[in-house]
Amino acid sequence: MADRTRPRASALRRLRAWVGRRLTPSSAIGRWLWRLRLHGPFPELRTRDWVTRLIGPQYRRSRRLIEIDITYACNLACDNCNRSVPQAPSSASIGAADLAARIAEWERDEMRWERVRLLGGEPTLHPEFPAMLDLLRSWRDRCSPNARIEVTTNGHGPRVAAILAAIPADVTVNNSAKEASGPGREIFDSFNVAPRDLPAYARADYSNGCRILHDCGMGLAPGGYYHCAVAAGIDRVLGLGAGRPALPAGEDEMRDQMKLLCGWCGHFKRELGRPLDGQISSRSWESAYAAWRLNRPRPRREAGQGSSPAAPARP
Repeated sequence: MADRTRPRASALRRLRAWVGRRLTPSSAIGRWLWRLRLHGPFPELRTRDWVTRLIGPQYRRSRRLIEIDITYACNLACDNCNRSVPQAPSSASIGAADLAARIAEWERDEMRWERVRLLGGEPTLHPEFPAMLDLLRSWRDRCSPNARIEVTTNGHGPRVAAILAAIPADVTVNNSAKEASGPGREIFDSFNVAPRDLPAYARADYSNGCRILHDCGMGLAPGGYYHCAVAAGIDRVLGLGAGRPALPAGEDEMRDQMKLLCGWCGHFKRELGRPLDGQISSRSWESAYAAWRLNRPRPRREAGQGSSPAAPARP
């Protein structure tokens, strides 16, 4: 019996390996299937203005998940960073007092997130990172016991490693283990190739949003609340002041932010981007970064003190 089953098992392993090689995003079939899973059939057509008017926007902003960019400081300078950390460095941050005010706002509005994720930049570089983590854990234990508290980190360097080692076991750590150079160096896709600069998206309705709304959730940043945290980083560079100063009401889909900011975001593009080696920016981003360097805001506070707007009562 063993002799008969061994060739069969070996053949199944070879078959699984063959299928796996062809279904990875690096293969033609795999890229098509991955794209279908992300965006559905006819993805570019789905973004057209007339299709959107006919059947409505494709994605809705999350009411369950939130990402908080507590700092734009980072110990790496990755090309095509979707927070524009090396392209437009900034000391803007959310401090512990700012976060405490937001948590009070959540409690007042009975907001029970299913997942709260801290990131940046590199969140562990924030001088108040441990205190902010304690604030979130306390909120979870009081108000939303099933909520997941997560930290997304690049895991780079001894300072970051020491802080990660002290994170309590009830917090999930997403460690990408990036390196400044070599095989571990992060290579991003074309975030800085704005769809607004591409003929294929000349008739796009950006209120459709993208998969980030579903997978990552809302964003909270020094500029306020956004439909996603990537949009907060875009607004930081453009200086449009589009963030909501208070937690959006349940019926607020934040489509105005999507229309304003998603045309700048390479993640909106429905084709699967290939990883890029080196910074690539379309003309809109080249102009935006040049304007940012020319009018770069001077920091008014130290990084640890926070710079987010106060959280007024929601009407």
